[in-house]
Amino acid sequence: MQVIVADTTASGQETARLLLDDVPSPILLRDLITCRVREEVARFNARPAALFSGLVQPTGSEWTLDGYALRQPRTLDWQQQAETALEAFRHNGFFVFIGDRQAGDLGEGRTAGGLAAAMGCLARAGQGRSAGGNRFAATAGRPAGNHDGPTGDH
Repeated sequence: MQVIVADTTASGQETARLLLDDVPSPILLRDLITCRVREEVARFNARPAALFSGLVQPTGSEWTLDGYALRQPRTLDWQQQAETALEAFRHNGFFVFIGDRQAGDLGEGRTAGGLAAAMGCLARAGQGRSAGGNRFAATAGRPAGNHDGPTGDH
């Protein structure tokens, strides 16, 4: 199943959209976060740049308003990024809301089709580009237009 992950600010402005292919159903929250991170890192690694706009800060990078500045363009390790994201979730580094309920367990399951009604909120604790609150919506199916990559800054 295809799932669209769209990041928005707390005010509702969409900042990025990512299409995830071959998402299993049902899926655990842990696996959905991992799929998202793996895909954003794969897209970055296809064209390494000095700036990474993703869910978590890569090691050896510096936070900027537009993402995370790498000292030198390089490829990233998706497994390390995914573990960092899962650890951040465990320590309230970001929050995920499904509907109006905060998801508190990485083992929480959801069918991919049920993601159409799932609204997530990623609010990064402390510093970061989403200090004001970042939302993401996960929707089952392919979008009407070409929304395979970021539509703006994270």
